[in-house]
Amino acid sequence: MTINRSILPPKRTFMKPDASLAIVNIVLLLVLFFLTSGALIGASAVSEVSAPVSRDLLIQRLDGPTLEVGLDETIRLDGITVTGDEMIAALADQSRLFLLVDAEALAANLLDFLDDPVFDTIEVRLVTIDSVRAP
Repeated sequence: MTINRSILPPKRTFMKPDASLAIVNIVLLLVLFFLTSGALIGASAVSEVSAPVSRDLLIQRLDGPTLEVGLDETIRLDGITVTGDEMIAALADQSRLFLLVDAEALAANLLDFLDDPVFDTIEVRLVTIDSVRAP
């Protein structure tokens, strides 16, 4: 009776490493990173930004026509109240305009006002003013 025994150790079967475990670890680390960085950014963010207001500006020293748009939608060109048609006629040959707007005015109203085609060829410079201290 002969027994076949090998003098070599038995062959081991090698398991391939599972890549899904590494992918899960990377995803969890990314989630953790974005959660912490988002919390840090949210904590230091400014919640309210106030518009710059011209307090010590002499309107008379501006080197061009001034158009003041009030909160009640009144239009004053160089201190004289005008209608929309009169404003368009007066600004037809101008190249620069200083637009005086109250600091509390809504931006949507200002953009609607500036959407008029008369402002397409005019360089408009915005000057925010404090309605309480306005001249």
